[in-house]
Amino acid sequence: MIKIGFFGGMANNMYVFAKAFDKFGFEVKYIKDYSDKYPFSQPFWEDIPIVLKHYQIEVYKNWSFSKWRCYEKKIDWNKPSWFYDITDQRDKKSNMQLIFQLFLKVIFLKNSRLIVHRIKSIKLMSKCDLLIVCGIEGTIIANLSNKPFIIWPHGGDLRFAAGQDFPTTINPYIWIKYRYHLRTLLEAYKKSLFVGTHGPVGLGWKLDPLLTIIGDDKIKLIPIPLKIKKIMSKQEKRNLLIKLLKDFQINYHSSKFIGFIPSRLDFSCKGQDRFLNALAKSPFKKNFHIYVSGWGTDIINAKNEFSLDNITFLPFSLSKPLLYDFFRCMDFVVDQFVIGMYGTSAVEAMSCGVPVIMWINKKLYIKQGWSSPPVINTKTEQDAINVIERISNNKINLPKCGLKAQSWIKNVHGEKNVCRN
Repeated sequence: MIKIGFFGGMANNMYVFAKAFDKFGFEVKYIKDYSDKYPFSQPFWEDIPIVLKHYQIEVYKNWSFSKWRCYEKKIDWNKPSWFYDITDQRDKKSNMQLIFQLFLKVIFLKNSRLIVHRIKSIKLMSKCDLLIVCGIEGTIIANLSNKPFIIWPHGGDLRFAAGQDFPTTINPYIWIKYRYHLRTLLEAYKKSLFVGTHGPVGLGWKLDPLLTIIGDDKIKLIPIPLKIKKIMSKQEKRNLLIKLLKDFQINYHSSKFIGFIPSRLDFSCKGQDRFLNALAKSPFKKNFHIYVSGWGTDIINAKNEFSLDNITFLPFSLSKPLLYDFFRCMDFVVDQFVIGMYGTSAVEAMSCGVPVIMWINKKLYIKQGWSSPPVINTKTEQDAINVIERISNNKINLPKCGLKAQSWIKNVHGEKNVCRN
C-alpha cells in the first residue's frame, strides 16, 4: 500500500485527512507546518476540548513554534504515531544540505531559522509515495520534493496564486518576495497531479487567471472526510446544551428554536449580519435564541449592534470536540451568505444531523457537475426574515432537513467513501 504524506496547517484540514486515511488502513505521514502559527491550525485543536478567548487568539497567533510545543505538553496532547514534528528530527548537515539551505533562503526570502525546518520537511516528503498538501508553503516545498503531489487549497493560497492578494506597499523587498513566491507557486500548480476541493473553484474569487494557466480539467472533487454523529432527540439536545453552558458558567435561555453561528464573525466575507438583522426585525424573534461563537473581525461591532435578549455571544471560540458538542444540541446552524459555497463548519454541522441556513449557488455546482448540499438556502436579509417566519410556523421541518443533510454528508463526505474512492 502506498505511503501518503500530508502537509499544511490551515484549519487542520490535512490533519483531518491523515486521521481518516490512517483509520482505513493507509500508511500515512503527517508533517507539521511550522509556518502556520494560528491557534486553529494546531492539530491538538482537533483532539482536545479547550476554549480560547478572543484576545488569546490575537496573542497566540504570534507565538513561536517552541511556545506551541510547550502548550501541547501542558494540555497533555498525545501525538499520533504518524505525526512528525520536524523539530524532533536530529541529523548532521552535509555540504549539500548547507548549499540547499542557501537555495531555500533565496526562494522563501524569510527568516533563515525556518530554512532547516523546510529541509527536514522535504526529506520527510521524499520518503512518501504521494503527497497531499495545502498552503503556499506546503505547495512550494512539495514541488521541491520530486514526489507526485495533490494540492488541496484552503482559499488564501488560491487567491494568492490567482494574483489577487498582491502587496499594497511600494517596498521593493516585499514586491520581490511576492513575485518570486507567485512564480514558484504557479509552477507548483502546473506540476501537481491535480487540485482537489469540495467547492467549485472560482466561486466569488475571480480565479479565472489561475484556471487559464492550470486548466479546468485539473480541478477534482475531493471532499474532506467526516465522521457521522448520532442525532439526538430535542430533549437530549436541550439537556446537553444546559450541561455545556453550566460548565462554562453561561446562562441557558429556554426557547422554541435554538441556533448557533459557529464561524468567525466577518460580515464582509461571511455576511452573518444579514441573519442577525433579520432576527432583530422579525415579529417571530421571541421564538428563537441564537448562540454566537466569540471570535472574528466583527465580534466587537456585533456585540454593540445586536445586544438583543435572544442573542448570546460566547466569550470564547471552541476547539473541535466542544464545537461538535454544540452542533449536536442545536436545532439549526447559521453559516455564510456571501461566497455561495460551503466551508468546513457547514459540513461539520450537517454531519451531526443539524440543518444549516446559508447560501449555496446551485448553478455553479451544476456547472461543475457536482452535488450541492441540501441546506436551507438563504442569501439576503429578506430571505432570512422569510426563513425565520417559516420555521416559526412549522413550514420548515428542521429535524427532517437535518436528516436529509446528514444523509448527503454520509454519501459525499463520509470517511469510508472519501478514503476508498
